[in-house]
Amino acid sequence: LKVNLPTNLENVTTKLGESGTLTCGIIGRPLPEIKWYRFGKELIQSRKYKMSSDGRNHSLNILTDEQEDEGLYTCRAINEAGEIETSGKLRLQAAPQFHPGFPLKEKYFAGAGTSLRLHVVYIGRPIPQIMWFYGKKPLNPSENVIIENTESYTHLVVRNVQRKTNAGRYKVQLSNSFGTIDTVLRVEIQGKTKRDKIAQTHIKRPSVKASIMKTLCMSSKFQSTNILSHFYIFLDKPCIPEGPLIVEALLKSSVIISWKVPSDDGGSVITNYIVEKREAKEAPLRTPVLSAGSLRAVTAELKSQTTIWRNVKRYRISGCH
Repeated sequence: LKVNLPTNLENVTTKLGESGTLTCGIIGRPLPEIKWYRFGKELIQSRKYKMSSDGRNHSLNILTDEQEDEGLYTCRAINEAGEIETSGKLRLQAAPQFHPGFPLKEKYFAGAGTSLRLHVVYIGRPIPQIMWFYGKKPLNPSENVIIENTESYTHLVVRNVQRKTNAGRYKVQLSNSFGTIDTVLRVEIQGKTKRDKIAQTHIKRPSVKASIMKTLCMSSKFQSTNILSHFYIFLDKPCIPEGPLIVEALLKSSVIISWKVPSDDGGSVITNYIVEKREAKEAPLRTPVLSAGSLRAVTAELKSQTTIWRNVKRYRISGCH
């Protein structure tokens, strides 16, 4: 008598950290051998997996300790007359968590004008409600914002990002009936890189600062012509150094002033600060009196051979790269 399957394996739901038991009914003569499988691999009796059978009803008890225990399990019965199998799912309920096997970065980077991509892998059932925020503003799908949510990850794409409008703090929040979790992802938008191939070496791009790396390459279309490749890294101007401008000390022949670095460096490290001064009654600022390196830029010492303290002097600080 071949193997018969009077009762299929049914799906089971349990809480993560507790045991779940899958049971099916299989009969046959001779008495069939029962084996359990997951992902095509036979499961062995252990602390995690416990198999039992009364000759008709066959059970697999699973001690769940991770979300990966969720999934499809198969019971297969074999005797001399043939074989039969049935499968069922174990579903685990748990508050959402960020998957420890896919740690998040301290900071994410994207080039200006490119697409920002943030990928977050999570565990938790029921499948959580997922919300993305930029600052405190919720993000919703639009022409430039794409949000893809699945039962194991959420993926955010922001197209054509710009430093002033897209850099900063992004938050992802996951919620289900067992709890809520969120985290903040810091994003930095760097200067845009663009490559142009032209036959001339002179390019004029007003009001745009660019670092140019030149390499000669051969064009496949014009094999006898050297084509010059230009790589442009477009940067913004740094923001104004933050005040207040503080007079740290008035010395016999110098004055020490300090300031705070700009809130936005324009997409590149500040390499220099320019300090200009004028008498209070003078209209234009004089020629810069100091160029301070970026490593010591927060404090500058201005020296003068003749310092008349009764005259009021005005100073202006500019950051540059």
